[in-house]
Amino acid sequence: MVNPKLTINNVKELLDYARANPGQIKLRLGGPGLRRRPSSGELMKTIAKVELTHVPYRGTGPAMSDLVAGHIQMMFELLPASLQQISSGNVRALANAGANARQRR
Repeated sequence: MVNPKLTINNVKELLDYARANPGQIKLRLGGPGLRRRPSSGELMKTIAKVELTHVPYRGTGPAMSDLVAGHIQMMFELLPASLQQISSGNVRALANAGANARQRR
C-alpha cells in the first residue's frame, strides 16, 4: 500500500515511479525478529530492479502512522492490520499477495 498523495494506482505505476526516482520511495522495514527471511520490500527490489529506501520500525502501528502522515510512502502489511486505513482512504492498497490474490482482479 502507498500514501494516497502519490499518484500511483497500481504496481506497474509504482515500479515505473521507483525506476524514475531511485531511492525516493521510503518503505517500512520490520523489526529484527522479522529478518529470518527476505522482506517483501527486499524481494521487490531484487526482482523488479528498483531502489527503495528502507526505514526500520518496531511495529505496524508506528509505521502505519508514518505512512498515513506521508513520512514513508509505502509498506507491505497484512490485510487485518491495514483494512481500516484502506477503507477510510488514508492509504491506497495496490495489491494483495494472499493465496487468492489472482482472484481479486
